[in-house]
Amino acid sequence: MTVSSAARAETIHHDIQVTLHPEQAGIAVIDQLQLPLNSGSAVFSLRNSLTVEVRGAELEMLESSTDGRVRHYRINRLPADGKVQLVYQGNIASEGTKGIFNMPELLLNQDGVYLDGASAWVPRFKRYPLFTFELQVEAPSGWEIISQGKRESIDGKYRFDMPQLQDDIYLLGAAYRRFSIDHEGIEIAAYLLEDDAELADRYLQASAEYLRVYSDWIGPYPYAKFAIVENRWQTGYGMPSFTLLGSRVIRLPFILHTSLPHEILHNWWGNGVYIDISHGNWSEGLTAYMSDHFSDEMKGKDSAYRRKALERYANFAAQERDFALADFRTRHDEASQAVGYSKSMMLFHMLKTLAGDEVFNQRIKQLWQQYQFTSASFPDVILQLHPGSREEYEAFIEQWLYRQGAPELSLGEVALSELENAFQLTVEISQKQPGPAYSLQVPLDVVLEDGQQPVRRLISLSEKKHAVTLTFEQRPRAIKLDPEFDVFRLLHAQERP
Repeated sequence: MTVSSAARAETIHHDIQVTLHPEQAGIAVIDQLQLPLNSGSAVFSLRNSLTVEVRGAELEMLESSTDGRVRHYRINRLPADGKVQLVYQGNIASEGTKGIFNMPELLLNQDGVYLDGASAWVPRFKRYPLFTFELQVEAPSGWEIISQGKRESIDGKYRFDMPQLQDDIYLLGAAYRRFSIDHEGIEIAAYLLEDDAELADRYLQASAEYLRVYSDWIGPYPYAKFAIVENRWQTGYGMPSFTLLGSRVIRLPFILHTSLPHEILHNWWGNGVYIDISHGNWSEGLTAYMSDHFSDEMKGKDSAYRRKALERYANFAAQERDFALADFRTRHDEASQAVGYSKSMMLFHMLKTLAGDEVFNQRIKQLWQQYQFTSASFPDVILQLHPGSREEYEAFIEQWLYRQGAPELSLGEVALSELENAFQLTVEISQKQPGPAYSLQVPLDVVLEDGQQPVRRLISLSEKKHAVTLTFEQRPRAIKLDPEFDVFRLLHAQERP
C-alpha cells in the first residue's frame, strides 16, 4: 500500500544520506525533507550531541528537553514547496540501557550500529508523527545494513525505500552473514553473526510458512521483505519488516514456533496498524491471541493455554499489583505481562466467542483494511471486532478495558427434580469478587446419564447471584462451569495447581 495524495499532504518524506564513522562513534547525515506545502514553519527535535544547519530556510534554536538529551528547533521561512535540507553530524554514545533485556539504548561503535526513534538520530516532527522515507547508508567494508523495506546495494552503499507510512526509522548494521530466499515476491533474509546456513534455512522456511498463513487470515503481508536479525543482547523485538532476536534466543528450538510467528504477526498489529496508546496497548494481546494461542489451538491445547494465562494473572497481577488494561503501555515485569498480554489475550478470545469464528475472522480483515498504516486505539479495535449494539460495546469496554480486577465465579446450590418425562436442574452461580457484578456469557457443561459428550448451555450473568433452571430428557450426573476457560476470571481454588 502506498500513501494517498490526501494522506501525503499531512505527512512528511525524508530522503536521508548517512555516513557512519564507527571508530569515533560518529555519524554524518544529509536529510532532504519534503514538508507539507505552505506550512510556513516547522518544529523538530534532534539529539543534542549533533550539530545541525538548514539549507533553503532559517533555523531557530529552541530549548532542550528536560533531560538535556534532545534539542528542539524551529525551521522558519520555509519555501512554499516545503522542500528543505537538514545537514547534521556528531558523535552518538549510549547513556544507559532500555527495556527488560538491558540492551544499550543505542549502539554505534566498531561492533555495529543500532539506532531507532528513541536515539533521536532523525529529526522528529511532533506535528507529523507518520512519514515515508528513503535511506542511503555508507558503512564500513564487510558490514551488512538493515532498515525497514527492501534493500538495494549500489556501489558499496545500501539503499532502502519505504513508501508506507512509518512512525520510526531503524538503522542496524554489523559484520553479518546474510542468507535469503524469495517467497512470492517477498524477500526473506536472515542476518547471523556466524556462518550457520542450517540455522538460517530453518528460519527462512518457517518465516515463509507464517507469512502465508497470516496473509490468508488478515490480508497481504504489508512489506517488501522480512528479516531475522541476530542480536548480541537477548532480545525478542519486532520492528517493521524485521525481528531482532538474541544470539542465544535464536538458537532455542521452540523459538521457531513461538517468538518467530509472534514477531512476524507484529508486522500487521503494531507495525502495520500503529498503536494509539491513549487507551492502552492492544497490540500485544491481539498478537498473542493470533500467534501463541492459535499455535496451541492447532494442537488442540488452546484451553490449556487459556488456563495458564489465567494462572499468570492470578499469580502476578491479582495480588495488589493489578491495574486496568487501558493503563497498559509495555511489559516491564510479570504483573504488566499478566495484564497486557494474558488479560488482553482473553479479551480478544471473548470477542471471538461472542462473534463466532467466521464473523470474527471477517472483522479481522476489515480491521486491517480500515487502519493499515494509521493509528488505532484499544476502543477502536474492540469496536471493529465487537458484534453487538453500541450499548453492548460500551458495556464491554467499561468492564474489560477500564475496570481493574476480574470476576470470581462460584457454583452454589444445585437442585435436581424429576418431572414426568424429564429432569429439571437448578443451578445457583455467584460472583464473589468485590464491587459490582460483571455481565458475562459463561458456558455450563452438563454430563447426562448416557455419559456421552456433555451438553453445553450458555448462561447469561449480570447479578452477583443468579439461579438458572435447565430441563433435560436424561438425568444429569455432573456439571462444570466454564470448563475450557473461555471467560477471563479468577480461577477457583480447585482449578489451580
